[in-house]
Amino acid sequence: MTQTLDVAENSWYLFNIKQAGFYRVHYADNNWELLTEQLYKDHRAIPLHSRTQILDDLFNLANRATVSYDVYLNLTKYLKKEDQYVVWETTRRALSYLDRMLAMDESYGAFQAYLRTLVDDPLKSVDWTTMKEDKHHMKHMLRLTLTRLACQAEHHSCVKMATEYYRNWMLNPSQNLIPPSLRPAVYCTAIRIGGQKEWEFLKQRLLEVDIKEDEKNSILQALSCSRDMWIVRLHLEWVIKNNQKDPQDLLDALSSVAMYPIGQTLLWEHIREAWRFIMNEGKNATRPTVKA
Repeated sequence: MTQTLDVAENSWYLFNIKQAGFYRVHYADNNWELLTEQLYKDHRAIPLHSRTQILDDLFNLANRATVSYDVYLNLTKYLKKEDQYVVWETTRRALSYLDRMLAMDESYGAFQAYLRTLVDDPLKSVDWTTMKEDKHHMKHMLRLTLTRLACQAEHHSCVKMATEYYRNWMLNPSQNLIPPSLRPAVYCTAIRIGGQKEWEFLKQRLLEVDIKEDEKNSILQALSCSRDMWIVRLHLEWVIKNNQKDPQDLLDALSSVAMYPIGQTLLWEHIREAWRFIMNEGKNATRPTVKA
């Protein structure tokens, strides 16, 4: 069945309101432009659930090459005025995916610079000294999402916050004053910006007998954040050596290594070497032996 709708010229429109159907909406180019203009002008004129849906649909369409990534990134510029967690978190996941995909590309510097400008204004409302969760749960979650994105993009204020927290912890290892909700971002940033000393310090924390599971996971993931290939290689070898007894622990640890470009490269090298070893061993095992 085909239904024709009359839409006034230069007026935007929305379909699949509140995601009533399980499908994505690909609008005509003109409507994408009109929606983008409306978001720039007054984003609240478009309902919250629709703003989230627009961003999610458009990213997935760009990911399938149905539309250009330029259309998606151009629309995200309005987020400088957005203050709703669900919209930012949807976008953060998409931008984090692009960050991983572009990490080895010549355009990565420009992409990171764009992320920094995107979070610059929203970050001004974030006070990292009072990051304990309070009755305003969604506001707390928004601050966390902005922090994760800002640290990932190496925004100067987030890097400063993370390195100061980490430095103070290193000076007093028995007293970790980093708010638990900030630790994944702080740990990863400190390891990425720092060197062997910072990495060794965090690795030692992993070996503590009374470490909690969520802290262990945060540390494991952060140890893979280093930019130094030799450090990530050292971590990969340690992960494989120390997780032989529990296949699930090994899989979780390897997954954390594979979250970052250097780790992906080294893990793939290891898999290829292991496969060659298995194939050679298999050939030797099936080769007949003749006694002379």
